[in-house]
Amino acid sequence: ADEHNTDEQIPVDAGPDEESEDDEEIEDAIQVFEENEASSQMAKVSHMLRNPMFTELMENVRKQKDDQLQLEPGQQLTEDDEEYQLIHRCNSLVQEIDEEILIIHRYARDIYAKKFPELHEIVPNPMDYMQVVQRVGNTKDLSQIDFTDILPNTAIMAITVTAS
Repeated sequence: ADEHNTDEQIPVDAGPDEESEDDEEIEDAIQVFEENEASSQMAKVSHMLRNPMFTELMENVRKQKDDQLQLEPGQQLTEDDEEYQLIHRCNSLVQEIDEEILIIHRYARDIYAKKFPELHEIVPNPMDYMQVVQRVGNTKDLSQIDFTDILPNTAIMAITVTAS
């Protein structure tokens, strides 16, 4: 059984019948997560950074990065080499990281939909979406924000027009 239910969405109070809440500040999703991580709802958002096996693996990667094994030309790592085992464990973790990104993206999207419900359609890539949300924050005039390093011009124009 997968402990991450990717179909479950965090409830969002804003609905189409509610008054415009443009002046209401949107909570910082990371701060809310850290403040409420003990609650069962927040604990469902992300498990990876608190997983001892993950933190141990990341510490091993940091150590191994500094102590890289020097191989002779033509020599390869074998399954018995510590570095080979580390690489194998990291490769296995890639799928879990992708799932974790999607869970965190969904969490932030559900919170940020109060401010800009169309944003997830304009910026479908989870990493780009998170960068846009981070830059926008509670800014009201999105035309003053530079997105050129993360989004194509068509997406920037769509955000500016839709938000105004």
